[in-house]
Amino acid sequence: MPIAHNGNCEIYYESFGEPADPTLLMVNGLGSQCINYHEDWCAMFVDRGLRVIRYDNRDVGLSTKFDDAPRGAAGEAYTISDMAADGTAVLDAVGVDRAHVMGLSMGGMIVQVMAIEHADRLLSMTSVMSRTGEQEYGGSTAEAFALLTAPRPPIRRPPSIATSKAFACGEARNFSTRSAPVATRGGPSTGASTRPVPGVSSSPSPRRRSEQIGYVRCRRRRW
Repeated sequence: MPIAHNGNCEIYYESFGEPADPTLLMVNGLGSQCINYHEDWCAMFVDRGLRVIRYDNRDVGLSTKFDDAPRGAAGEAYTISDMAADGTAVLDAVGVDRAHVMGLSMGGMIVQVMAIEHADRLLSMTSVMSRTGEQEYGGSTAEAFALLTAPRPPIRRPPSIATSKAFACGEARNFSTRSAPVATRGGPSTGASTRPVPGVSSSPSPRRRSEQIGYVRCRRRRW
């Protein structure tokens, strides 16, 4: 398993493409593993003549976890600068002096710090869907922040089999608890129906009746 070392931190990484090609280092956002950069997407960059390196940030995936690490004054176990140094450690592990770096979200903040603190290791820097951390720039609107931090909506129960069949037949309107005549083979019930459909009770409950109507019409339409 390929591992880079930054002090006591082990960083798992993966490489795609030819070592002789220019390197693109891809940095993840908060909580996402390197597989967030799908192999097919990495292959697109390889097809353009780049060697692609993706890695798990510390505390994510196969890299070192810091559950019991000492905390700083603000409660932090490490800083963005530490994570930027993780990126350069990956470059050291693959023997690359300078690389293009790209980061998404928090990864965008990491590559910005790489550009500030490790400028000699970068060919270019691309920060995507990210910000600088300054309060007056790049923040969410109050409405967007409320939506992103709102509790999850309740889980919806899946529809019953009978309900699903009725919707598939375009007969959703039949599923109500109101009284309705029982469908027969002679066509829609209009008072002139004759033989009832086998298996359909002549006086079912409202719920059972609606399910039977949906089932009968689906069967007649060869569903």
